[in-house]
Amino acid sequence: MKAIFVFVSVMVLAACGPAEKQSVRQVVLYQHDGITVRVGPEPLLVEQVLQLDVQLPAGASLKKAEIVGLSMAMGLIPLRIEARNRSYQSEFVLGACADPHMQWQLQLSLIDAAGMPLRLDVPFYTSWPK
Repeated sequence: MKAIFVFVSVMVLAACGPAEKQSVRQVVLYQHDGITVRVGPEPLLVEQVLQLDVQLPAGASLKKAEIVGLSMAMGLIPLRIEARNRSYQSEFVLGACADPHMQWQLQLSLIDAAGMPLRLDVPFYTSWPK
């Protein structure tokens, strides 16, 4: 009986452990000169958690990231960035508005490998959940 209790306890604890991270399909918004900008999961939906992933070449760094609405005034949305080696991530949620196919612009302030400031404006679209 004690062995059954231990077995059941171990199984319950194993089920409560962290889930394996599943692969999320991301949209490549920009790719040039060693810089890759992705957002996902695809499709990009408003009122859903989206993940930004920015890959930079060696020596470059991301200083600031913001999102602004282009097709409607939605204010300036600053993103909190987490750096991991040459990769930068952020999670964010964009609000819904009257436009079911909203155009946004991701504004990235970078320092390139030569130490020069660089601004990258990357447009993208979101849609309403179905």
